Amino acid sequence: MKIIIIGAGVSGLTTAINSKTNLNEVLVLEKNSIPGKKILVTGNGRCNFLNDDFSKEHFHSIKENNIESLINNDNKERVLNFIKSLGVEIKIKNGYYYPFTNKSSTIRDALYEEALNKGVEFKFDYRVNDIKKENDKFIINNELSCDALVVSSGSKSYKVTGTEGDSYSLLSKLGLSVTELYPSLVQVLTEGKFLKELDGVRTDAVVSILDDNKLIKEESGELQLTDYGVSGICVFNLSRYVHILNKPIIRINFMPYTDNSVDYFNNLVDEKIYDVLKRIINEKIASVILKLSNINRDKLKSNLSKEEVNNILDLLTNFRLNVTGTKSFDNSQVTMGGIDANEIDINTFETKKINNLFLTGELLDVDGDCGGYNISFAILSGLIVSDRIKELC
Repeated sequence: MKIIIIGAGVSGLTTAINSKTNLNEVLVLEKNSIPGKKILVTGNGRCNFLNDDFSKEHFHSIKENNIESLINNDNKERVLNFIKSLGVEIKIKNGYYYPFTNKSSTIRDALYEEALNKGVEFKFDYRVNDIKKENDKFIINNELSCDALVVSSGSKSYKVTGTEGDSYSLLSKLGLSVTELYPSLVQVLTEGKFLKELDGVRTDAVVSILDDNKLIKEESGELQLTDYGVSGICVFNLSRYVHILNKPIIRINFMPYTDNSVDYFNNLVDEKIYDVLKRIINEKIASVILKLSNINRDKLKSNLSKEEVNNILDLLTNFRLNVTGTKSFDNSQVTMGGIDANEIDINTFETKKINNLFLTGELLDVDGDCGGYNISFAILSGLIVSDRIKELC
């Protein structure tokens, strides 16, 4: 039996390794000159591939589907055991799983070398422009044929790594449905004339996304303020909602260390208000809050009116930014949307419309939060596909 896999990313390499037996041939087609280019930039070059909190709340889709039924402890262990089977030493930090080397290349190299050791063949610098199904065979670019085809070509995000989203159109020509596509795990654009003054500030905060005044989701962590808006992991995990809300607003609590801001503020030292604030928050934030409140930075805390105190506290705990969009696919870590997951059998990842056509990873309408969720889903989908392929051989 001949199997062709399009894409030498993490899901494609996983599929190749777990599919290859003495009873079949496995060929991987990759448009880049090297395998696993996106793996190398995963987790800031450290490849966070799994998370202790492997729960369905961290996985999202545009269209409702049954993918979440795969998110369980058994499958979490399966992903972990697969990486360990490659001989990779693991370390866990704050629930995040990394190779002990702290290098993404460790995962990429282990996957590629294992595939080669098993006898998987590769064609690099090979772009797939056409897929046909003729009788029981798949025909690629009118020159390659196979009995089973696995499309593991990724999404539209990080074009520099080769993920241009060209497989969406190829698969739609075969009759599969593609949802709307949006950049996700990406920086959020906001408006505000004071943004330039806050550019470069990093601070721990509680960040929420609202639809007008309705709370949609809340995250905590390090917030990065920029001249175009906001960034940081906490923002990335909120960014997908920007595309589906009527009036998205980012709300920031700069005082996550206290639940009672009034008592906390009243107990602060009685000095010039700017000097008071810069001891509890970044001085640039303190300066902007006083400007927005029209309060002289040299005014003593004890001389503030009740209204002025309320204005300061509101801006400290309820700082709002009107959202204008997100940065592009080229900046995003993943794509929100993809091939409708209702059109695959989740037990095999085989398409329901076309026998022996399988889809994996980010190509599907499944996007995870930051924290190893997208790469663990990619690995899991590759393992499930290859189980089915071995049954066919």
